[in-house]
Amino acid sequence: MINLENDEVLVLEGRKHWFVAFTHIFGFFVAAIIPAIAVMILERSDFFANIIRSGGPDIVHIFYFLYFSEVLFMWVMLFINLTKYYLDVWHVTSKKLVDIDQKFLFHRDEAVLRLENIQDVAIVSKGIIQTLLGFGTIRVQTSGEKREFMMKNIGNPEKVKEIIIAEQGKAKERAILVKFD
Repeated sequence: MINLENDEVLVLEGRKHWFVAFTHIFGFFVAAIIPAIAVMILERSDFFANIIRSGGPDIVHIFYFLYFSEVLFMWVMLFINLTKYYLDVWHVTSKKLVDIDQKFLFHRDEAVLRLENIQDVAIVSKGIIQTLLGFGTIRVQTSGEKREFMMKNIGNPEKVKEIIIAEQGKAKERAILVKFD
């Protein structure tokens, strides 16, 4: 959760598109199923049957141990990737843009950008999947030390861009009113 100032309002909370999580889940199932399919195919060959007969049941137990170890490792990696997917979040408030990037389980980067400092907002959608499913990368340009603020694989980037530009306009109007009062 982000800390908001007294007169600050959370306008939008953006997350990565669901397709990013789907690719992690699909990859897990493919990685878990391929060794089992390979064994089913190899069991039909005489070469594999001879290896099993010569090694006895110990070979089969070693294979099962290695297979379940791989599935356990893949399960942990899936958990880590889905946790990272859930904890990567972007907040657009009435005063700032907050990017919370979960690098690993216990490593998080948080970047804050004041809306008055935004110079340009651009959308990049690469490939047919991003175009058809409606997600992409939003690049926010500033004149500060960190010149580019990127929101990767965010869902509905056109709507997010419109909200950022609208809130930026409101923030600039408030800044002008404060200067003249």
